[in-house]
Amino acid sequence: MLDRMGLAGGGRLHNLILLDNEKIVNTELRFPDEFVRHKILDLVGDFYLLNRPVRGRVTAHLTGHTENIALLKKIQEAVLEKNR
Repeated sequence: MLDRMGLAGGGRLHNLILLDNEKIVNTELRFPDEFVRHKILDLVGDFYLLNRPVRGRVTAHLTGHTENIALLKKIQEAVLEKNR
């Protein structure tokens, strides 16, 4: 069901934080802002792979690695175009 909804693509159930309308279902968070921390670490790691300095601001909602990679490809294309 998660896959059909476009969620948890490639993920394993034990590696996900499941939420219902009121609470976290399957685990306890290590930090009160763990969702934001995870998003920031994902983006920083993906930007690191570009091997370029990046300055900017990213606002995201319901995003994951697929969207991170799409953003990185756009940045990489812009860098390549600028260097031509």
